[in-house]
Amino acid sequence: MIKLPSAAVVSRAPLPASYEAAKHAMTQAVRIDEVKDWKDRATALASYARQQEDRSLETMALKIRARATRRCGELMGEFQPHGPKGGRPSTNGGREAPVSQRGAARAAGLSKDQERQARRLAAIPEQEFEEMVERDEPATLTELEQRGKRALERPKPEGFQEATYAMGAMRRFSDHCKANPPSRIASGLEDDELKEVLRTARAVQEWLGRFEQIIQRRLEK
Repeated sequence: MIKLPSAAVVSRAPLPASYEAAKHAMTQAVRIDEVKDWKDRATALASYARQQEDRSLETMALKIRARATRRCGELMGEFQPHGPKGGRPSTNGGREAPVSQRGAARAAGLSKDQERQARRLAAIPEQEFEEMVERDEPATLTELEQRGKRALERPKPEGFQEATYAMGAMRRFSDHCKANPPSRIASGLEDDELKEVLRTARAVQEWLGRFEQIIQRRLEK
């Protein structure tokens, strides 16, 4: 994890570089408690900047806080809303695997209000979220939450929850593939695992081929 530097260090660093590093770190994060730490640090940094009357630093911290809140909501979306089935294995400090969004949020130290806020920010369409956060005067969490609330009130298509989980799984797998060439993964397999892995890879390849065709047809409409 790329740690958010201390307020004093960040105040002396080139802000664009610090902000881009923070954005990248959050997109790579797969643990809710990890991203919550980003939000808490950004909140403290914004307070520090306000006291120092450093508007540029405060603006950066507010943008990071908004992005961290949204990322928490995205990660919670990979868990089943109510359980008891579903959800991915625990990645939050070795605790027992949560089986619901509330369980995952609680394990990461999020209150119900914080969970609701994060889920609402995650519901904002990406382009609209970017525009709201990147404007000269970034949208407040309250403003973003209200926009997300309206988005959540729209009916969701069938398979929405499964699509959310699949998007997260594909994103994580894509990142893993970028960091590990096929030769490295293949060399790490035991001989008795080769046939099973090959069957799995072919099944995934076939599924992704059909998935790509469906998405392409929708894009062409």
